[in-house]
Amino acid sequence: MVFRVGYLPFGIAGVTLCKGIILVRKDAPGSLIAHERVHESEWTPLWLIRYLLSPVFRMKAEVRAYTVQAYLEGVSVTNYYTTIRDFYWLNTRAKKQLSALLLG
Repeated sequence: MVFRVGYLPFGIAGVTLCKGIILVRKDAPGSLIAHERVHESEWTPLWLIRYLLSPVFRMKAEVRAYTVQAYLEGVSVTNYYTTIRDFYWLNTRAKKQLSALLLG
C-alpha cells in the first residue's frame, strides 16, 4: 500500500519500509511509486540487510529501480547517474561499477 505523506526526512522522496508499505511525498510522481515498487518486489529481511550494508548491492538495486523510473519518464537511466552516485553512500568500488554500468 502506498501512503502519501507530507514529509520524509533527509531529502528522501520515497521509501519502501517492507512488502506492502511504501511512503512517498504527497507530490511524488507515478514514476517514483514505480521505482519504490521495484524495491518492494525484491524486499526480504535479507535484501534489507544487504541494501544497508553493501554499497555495491545498494547501487545495483537503485540502478534497477531508476531504470524503471527513467523508462516511465521517457529519459535515459544515465540521467540519474549523479543522483545514484552521490545520494546512496557508495564506496569507490561501487562508484567505479556504476560508471562502467551506466556510462560505458
